[in-house]
Amino acid sequence: MKDIFKPGLFEPRIKPGKELAVMEKYNPYSGIKVQIGYTPSTPYKTVFRIAEKGIVFEGLNDGGSDIRIPWSEIGGVSAYESFWYPISMVIQLKDGTECYVFFENWETINVHIHLIRGISRIILSKIDEESE
Repeated sequence: MKDIFKPGLFEPRIKPGKELAVMEKYNPYSGIKVQIGYTPSTPYKTVFRIAEKGIVFEGLNDGGSDIRIPWSEIGGVSAYESFWYPISMVIQLKDGTECYVFFENWETINVHIHLIRGISRIILSKIDEESE
């Protein structure tokens, strides 16, 4: 796992305008198709979205209800690289649990990078707001 703020994910060659365009195309507030797992080898298909009070993984609980994680339970965000998913987002919860979020395979790795960057910025700003 690597810190999202180290060189690579936030390289200067990645333009903020492109990040904004990707975030508009794959809007995390309306939902993005992903696979989530608590280890990289156990993903479940779902829809990830950002809500007012936290993040939501749709239909993952028994009975089909959503998993909702409030901002106050999120400790941080990082990135993960593997053979099957070149780059994925990892949401670290304050209890030590890690949620691996694998975005569906889209056009290029840069789309994933822009999504992870943009979503990470949103999550980190919400965490900061909660701690004030």
